[in-house]
Amino acid sequence: MRIISKIYSVVYIPIFIIIALFSIFAAYIVFLFTFNPKKANIIARIWGKLSVIASFTKVEVIKEEFQLESRYVVMSNHQSAFDIFILYGYLPFDFTFLSKIEVFKIPLFGLAMKIVGAIGVERGNTKKLKSTILAMQNYLKQDRSLLIFPEGTRSIDGKLLPFKKGGFMLAKKSNAKILPVTIIGSKEVLRKGSFFINPFKKVKLIISKPIETKSKNLNSLMEEVRLIIERNLEEN
Repeated sequence: MRIISKIYSVVYIPIFIIIALFSIFAAYIVFLFTFNPKKANIIARIWGKLSVIASFTKVEVIKEEFQLESRYVVMSNHQSAFDIFILYGYLPFDFTFLSKIEVFKIPLFGLAMKIVGAIGVERGNTKKLKSTILAMQNYLKQDRSLLIFPEGTRSIDGKLLPFKKGGFMLAKKSNAKILPVTIIGSKEVLRKGSFFINPFKKVKLIISKPIETKSKNLNSLMEEVRLIIERNLEEN
């Protein structure tokens, strides 16, 4: 399997680069004519889906019965760098995400992230924490959803890591519903620390019912989201 992965990655990486460059250029053009991050973000969603399709990964989307809205704090487990392609390609609504500030310094890609409204986080810098929280609150006020990985980093074995409180505090303060999302199988496509794509894998994306945050305390909210994602991981 490793040999197949290495051979296919020789093909996939150039395809991915072409898709990424075309998507960045297209996002620039859309933003130049509209000055609308939401419309530019449509290109990011196409980029995500094409990146998944090129890997021959089959994604099964399972959505519980509820009416989708446009404003959530999306809480997802994090198994792989491939998760962002899956989420952009297959979540059926507009959103942006938090990213390390270093990523914004990458030529072209960093500017594209700003265009679609991604929010930079400088870890360890408490002075800039307040401005980051304000940026997230302003984003939610625009009736757009914000993706947060509550574990803070990727899990090596797929098991949930401890949750950080920041995203839950934001949801409560903004009176935004939390949308639990579970990704199953992405670590088999692209493992942490590896650049080799494993093609022809199956991934499940489970969209659970949203959770009201206003009347719940922080700890019970964190526990509720964690139990939903853990149950999905165990049952699937």
